[in-house]
Amino acid sequence: KEKALQWMAETTTQEIAEIATMNMYQHLAFAKELAMDCIAKPERMMQLYGYCLLARGIANGKIMLDNKDRECLLQYASQVLIGDDVALKHSVWNAVQRCADSDAESLADCKKALKAIKMDDWL
Repeated sequence: KEKALQWMAETTTQEIAEIATMNMYQHLAFAKELAMDCIAKPERMMQLYGYCLLARGIANGKIMLDNKDRECLLQYASQVLIGDDVALKHSVWNAVQRCADSDAESLADCKKALKAIKMDDWL
């Protein structure tokens, strides 16, 4: 995990982050833990990795979020969605949308979180 975090921190472009996530990071046994750690980091690139990894992992069934994970995702995602970074917002939105699509409880939680930031009409 430490080596993956080091490589992620050395990434300089969004394109490389997305390709590395698709080809490598999503296949790691600790992908969920890695993604959750990344979205909590202050560095933009690390956050981008985290949301990209969550979106891919949820979509392909390799990452399942429990209530605590979903609450954490939505807390951090809400902060990004009210910000100005369009590229990061795109990655966040992909993760939130995948989360909402996973089951009825997740959909309800996502709608509630988005309503709090006046974006509930997005789902």
